[in-house]
Amino acid sequence: MEQDKDYILPFEPSNWEKWKRSIMIFILSQNITKDTQKQAIILHRGGQELQDIFFGIPEHGNPPDGTTVFQHTINLLDQHFIPKVNPVFERHVFRKIRQEVNESVGQFISKLG
Repeated sequence: MEQDKDYILPFEPSNWEKWKRSIMIFILSQNITKDTQKQAIILHRGGQELQDIFFGIPEHGNPPDGTTVFQHTINLLDQHFIPKVNPVFERHVFRKIRQEVNESVGQFISKLG
């Protein structure tokens, strides 16, 4: 099992999505089905930093009805790590985009997307 550890990326808060994907693949490959065990693996493999973050979230205790312990853990960590989008600011930035003098129409259209 020690060999499997090398395939999981080290936990990095700025790389949450990739790290989470790596852990999910590990859990699936090990055929782990118990929710509490899945939660323990994520928190253990994430190390002290992830544990401090998770246990610092006030809602970390009991999951809401219909949500498993594991899904509740993932939901809370997603809320913590995935950046929030501010639609008003994004619209403002989009409207300020101008085509540069040395920029082709194709390059400008790519920048808009």
